[in-house]
Amino acid sequence: LVAMIFGAIHCTAWRTVFPSSIEMWLWRVSALIVTAIPSLMALVQVTHPPTPLERTALIEALFLGTLLLYIFCRVVLIVLPFLTLRDLPPGALMDINWTDDIPHV
Repeated sequence: LVAMIFGAIHCTAWRTVFPSSIEMWLWRVSALIVTAIPSLMALVQVTHPPTPLERTALIEALFLGTLLLYIFCRVVLIVLPFLTLRDLPPGALMDINWTDDIPHV
């Protein structure tokens, strides 16, 4: 449940402006995958609980592949915000004089 909420929070940045369309699509796909994989894994565990005899190499390979994809997408969601710092809009670096906005006695 926590992993699905984590992915859903990243989906809220769906319409965020990114420096390139590749980064935008990386973010979107990664957010969807991080949301969907825990949901699908939970659904599979509930509908088809594994027995010791069903632990085949194919099932373990699929699980490992899914886990690696999930980890890759999590890393993308961690790295992309730092990469977007290279292309900030000019207003992000403006010096604001906060004392003009705070009433003084």
